[in-house]
Amino acid sequence: MKNFLVAVLLVGLLLLVGCTTSVNVKYLQPSEIDMGQSRTIAIASTIPYSGRTGGSNSVIFSNFTDPSWYFNSSYSDSYLKNKVAEYATNMIYNTLNNTGYFNIYGTKTTDSILAGANAGYDVNAKFKEKGIKAVIIPKITGMGVNEYIYRKPYEKKVVDPVTKKETIVKDFYYYLHQEVNINFEYSIISVDYQQVITTKRFSKTVTDEYKINQYVTSSDYELYNLFVSGLSSFKSEIVNQLVPVGRSTSLSLMENKPKDKSIEEAYKEAERGNLAIAKRMFLSHYQMTGFIPSGYNSALISAATQDFDTAIAELTDLARVTNNAKIIDSLNRIKAYKASNEKAKSQISGTSGGFVVDGSSNIYSQVIGY
Repeated sequence: MKNFLVAVLLVGLLLLVGCTTSVNVKYLQPSEIDMGQSRTIAIASTIPYSGRTGGSNSVIFSNFTDPSWYFNSSYSDSYLKNKVAEYATNMIYNTLNNTGYFNIYGTKTTDSILAGANAGYDVNAKFKEKGIKAVIIPKITGMGVNEYIYRKPYEKKVVDPVTKKETIVKDFYYYLHQEVNINFEYSIISVDYQQVITTKRFSKTVTDEYKINQYVTSSDYELYNLFVSGLSSFKSEIVNQLVPVGRSTSLSLMENKPKDKSIEEAYKEAERGNLAIAKRMFLSHYQMTGFIPSGYNSALISAATQDFDTAIAELTDLARVTNNAKIIDSLNRIKAYKASNEKAKSQISGTSGGFVVDGSSNIYSQVIGY
């Protein structure tokens, strides 16, 4: 647990101090769905798309006809749908497994348990026996293919073989246009509550275009690769939905105005990354002089070292003596970072509230059709 927390804090970490006089404040962002009490999960194989994709084995020509041309597509309805579903399964499994946040049972175990429903087995009891708290069931809900060839005219110079004179003739460049759309969703079923906690849906359109020649092999232009690109684009959002992640934001120190030469060294220490030294210098200077920028910078450095309570206390004191909008804004932001950090930590430690149950009666059969 401790190692995971350290790893999450490092996600997205840049330098504590950049080339400008600013500090980076690191905090944890809680997952959208509270999986804190359901870290042992099972992932089922993705349910393939059951409809027609709209593709064809022979690519159509959009703005010309030429019987001498042929171009066979990589399209194959059943093969493509099953292959895309297989990739989706691997994508969601690897995406969650790589976070280190979950203990995951893979599709072999999960599918076997779910299949037992047909034989009258108590599916939920089987999951409970293994300590599984949540079951994720992915599904491809839509696939579309729009593939065609078009041409553009251009002029080129050629030499007449008889007259040996150069002449200009019209020729064409040919292009393969491919467009696919993919709709993907996953449902989370709580084993304890035997209810669907949530269903998250994703949609993506991916296009590509290639300059082609006659009789090229369709394997060079696999539609499958476009579907992979679409599914891959969902990875980061899935992580944000299910896993607390580290965030980092840059806050600029308040400028030394009106200029006070006695505090210039504190800014230099901050730029060098010596935050502990800069903190002591800014705080001492503020306590002696009441110089607002020093008090503000002391608070920001506290936030940069994740001492949010001190940062909030210092900014609150400053807000009492000045109505500077920058101070109020930073105070509200750091309060939000603290709240976010605490909620994420409670998810990681398993002390969070867990799933929110709406009292519906959705269970496995309603998701996967058993």
